[in-house]
Amino acid sequence: MSIKLNEFVKRQTKESEFSHFNGTWDQLINKVIRNFEAGRITPGYRDGVILVQVEPDDFFSAVVELEEGDKIEGEFKRRREGEEPRLSYRVTNKGKQQAKAVDVVLYRHDILAEDNDNSTEAEWEVISINARTLKIHNQLSL
Repeated sequence: MSIKLNEFVKRQTKESEFSHFNGTWDQLINKVIRNFEAGRITPGYRDGVILVQVEPDDFFSAVVELEEGDKIEGEFKRRREGEEPRLSYRVTNKGKQQAKAVDVVLYRHDILAEDNDNSTEAEWEVISINARTLKIHNQLSL
């Protein structure tokens, strides 16, 4: 079994508007492999997509709990070239919060290859870090 990073996940940095891991990409891959091998996996939205639950240490969520007085801004935009635009919201008056639960989204090679979205020849590629401030399991769509 081989797991590598897809270029799409590399947009999820400390400086970005997205949830991120406050470690190296190699450390992220090691966490994913360890939890994959331990069976901490749930099915994704289709065959060939899985969610690997990892410990939330060193993860920060861009999905924050709203409080009175929070400022919200939204825009209609594409995540990347070729995608349909979607509505995106963010709280502008506070930063990311420590995650309490994290799913790392993996796509199998053949699924990514359907649209030439694979970045490597690995069996699985990390596509997204879905960090949240609630402990409940929440299958988020990409």
